[in-house]
Amino acid sequence: MANASKVLIVEDSVTMGRVLSYLVRQKLGFIPVVTTSLQQTRQYLEEGYDPDLVAAVVDLNLPDAPHGEAVDVVMDKGVPVIVLSGLVDPETRRSLLDKGVVDYLNKEGRYAYEYVIKLIRRLVHNPSIKTLVVDDSRVSRGLMVSLLRQYNIDPMEAANGAQALELLQQQPDIELLITDFNMERMDGFELTTRVRQQYSPEQLVIIGVSSVEDDGALSAKFIKSGANDFLQKPFSHEEFHCRIMQNLELMEMIQRLNRAASTDALTGLSNRRHFFEQGSKLLKQADAQQQPVSVAQLDLDHFKQINDRYGHEAGDGVLVAFSQLLEQHFSSWLCARMGGEEFALVLLGCDQPQAMQLLERFQSQVNAQAWSYQQHSLSVSCSIGLSTDAGDLDERLRLADQALYRAKAEGRNRICGSD
Repeated sequence: MANASKVLIVEDSVTMGRVLSYLVRQKLGFIPVVTTSLQQTRQYLEEGYDPDLVAAVVDLNLPDAPHGEAVDVVMDKGVPVIVLSGLVDPETRRSLLDKGVVDYLNKEGRYAYEYVIKLIRRLVHNPSIKTLVVDDSRVSRGLMVSLLRQYNIDPMEAANGAQALELLQQQPDIELLITDFNMERMDGFELTTRVRQQYSPEQLVIIGVSSVEDDGALSAKFIKSGANDFLQKPFSHEEFHCRIMQNLELMEMIQRLNRAASTDALTGLSNRRHFFEQGSKLLKQADAQQQPVSVAQLDLDHFKQINDRYGHEAGDGVLVAFSQLLEQHFSSWLCARMGGEEFALVLLGCDQPQAMQLLERFQSQVNAQAWSYQQHSLSVSCSIGLSTDAGDLDERLRLADQALYRAKAEGRNRICGSD
């Protein structure tokens, strides 16, 4: 989508048009479409308009549209509009926000252009953010829903905390929850407390809202109950959008950091640390549910020869392709790169015959694949050690490693089980 997406830039200043075009290309990877007048804008929207246009950045004052007429023309096409202007007066700002523009920025501000890029990035990503608005007032709920839709978020709705919990059970991938405080059946505090028993702040953003006036105790209680943020009603459209964007960006940044800490940078598989954390949990789960579990160690045969003969770029390519095969075949289980050319699996629910069958299929696929680097054919195979013995993860890996050593000693490209 990113390569085909376009951003309309309506700006009569050649310099500012170039700056915005550069940022759209470099920061977003999108295609900028620049028009410098209302006439050109109308012509583009009528003749060359792309229905996949993701946003428009519109100058409020153009030579042939001095009163913001270009904003209305673009909004009539249903395109999200970000307004840039050298004049920011309260009346104009209020009028534009009431029309439903995404935001209104002073083009003289140095940070304005970076902020525009952040807004466009959010508009593209926001449709994937599952959101739930909880409020017993239909009017208040409707206002928040309307504001969220301006940011390309189409939320679900609940009239109280009990309904919200039911929806969360049905839709466990909800990432943003906005809840009022004073509701029947279950208020916002209780809802927040109960949701936090299942979802961490980096999994789900909770924003509390209330029209109850106090000395700050209400917002503090919401935060202490597990909310990420709090808004006092009535709030401005801009404050609402800024808080939403800030909290979503913080959640996503923490998610990226967590992924980086648990993922192997080259292959995208789990890394060694994450493997031991998750593998230990899976073994406890298997013991509690009396499920079989198998642990396997995999090693690429003669991998050093590929690096020595063709270079590390070839070796990295093999590691990536091997990891992709591994992930395809074992997508329902835990697989990780342990370091170098070594990989490991925890196969929850698989006894020895089942695990052996899965591993044999995988090994056959590795052998059948055509491996190459820069038109050079490569010989790639793997040896596998399997353990279905009892014990903690360290012990099972030790036994799988012993079995792997035997597979290597017996000629490689084979699977050995532990004694």
